[in-house]
Amino acid sequence: MNISEVISKLKEKPGKSYTAIGYDKENHYLSTYQVSNEPEDSEWITAQFQGGKLFDWYGEEESYTIEEFPEEVKSLQFKPSDEYPDILGYTPEYIAHIIFPDLPDPESFFGKEKEKEFALKLAQKFEQLT
Repeated sequence: MNISEVISKLKEKPGKSYTAIGYDKENHYLSTYQVSNEPEDSEWITAQFQGGKLFDWYGEEESYTIEEFPEEVKSLQFKPSDEYPDILGYTPEYIAHIIFPDLPDPESFFGKEKEKEFALKLAQKFEQLT
């Protein structure tokens, strides 16, 4: 479901959470958004963002209100968060491995060539989703 549908559902039934994952294959950047609100406040909808470049030493985290949602959110497809395993707090490559367990465990290999192979396989997985 798109972000408009998520917002409608959260206003109807507050207290739920929806997650979307995006991948920029050119920059090898994985992003996750978890959109939710509190059961007692259907209007206060926020998104927790976590993102980073595969195999980079640092990532980004941010929290957005509905008025601040980045443009990227409009192009993502969301699912109820409970349909995903717990993915917040992990590195981008490990999140990819959790979501696509047939990808190699990023802790099991080293080197730029293996990282490129991993990124290519991840891009193929995202292409299959669309």
